[in-house]
Amino acid sequence: MLNQISKLILPEFKISSDVVIEKSLADKSSELVGRIDFAGKKLLIVCDSATHEALGKRIIKEFGAESLILSGKPHADLETVTNIRAHEYEALIAVGSGTISDLCKYASFLDDKPYVVFPTAPSMNGYLSANASITVNGHKQSFKAHLPKGVFCDLNVIANAPKRLILSGIGDSLCRPTAQADWLLSHLLFATPYDAAPFEMLAPYEKELFTHSGKLTEGDLSVVKLLLKTLLISGLGMTIAGGSYPASQGEHMI
Repeated sequence: MLNQISKLILPEFKISSDVVIEKSLADKSSELVGRIDFAGKKLLIVCDSATHEALGKRIIKEFGAESLILSGKPHADLETVTNIRAHEYEALIAVGSGTISDLCKYASFLDDKPYVVFPTAPSMNGYLSANASITVNGHKQSFKAHLPKGVFCDLNVIANAPKRLILSGIGDSLCRPTAQADWLLSHLLFATPYDAAPFEMLAPYEKELFTHSGKLTEGDLSVVKLLLKTLLISGLGMTIAGGSYPASQGEHMI
């Protein structure tokens, strides 16, 4: 059941995160987290009202741990990070996508505590990136963070995400060519570092993904799984590069 990330990417690149992508993870969540050194730790499960309905309530019931359900539509801002850190915990379980993932990633990094994430949407490529996008005084900034100990993907849940979130994920994947061109241009004009490895890792998956992308909003689990792999590898590319250069350039500003 456990898919090591090395099976998804270049095998010579070692990473400590465990990645599981299965049709259903019902009643398996505690088993998966149990494979990580979370035994006996005081857990805090973080979600918002939408991700609580999608998956959070199942995770909370299975673990029986303390939960923090953020109200409304939370933002990945410093105030909410501070709110999470105000709770006592030894490890975080994030249930959500971009906002929840970045909040827990950065809060746990500042507290030097581990975290895992249960994605609820294939909406972004930051699950395996070592940076978090956090808004400070109204301005979004990218901060150094750390990787999750595990990314556990329930395809049945993720395929039922709102269509706009699924399309957001394919949008992040479509950014790759322009991001690569911008990064290469910067290298040629200003001698900034450039590494083609993040793009080489994506090459085996992109053509099939874009060919069958129309099936994503039809709930085709095989294509949703392909999108997830692409997003995870894209995030890992950012970790390799030491920044968001392979995945986010001028197109994000546009």
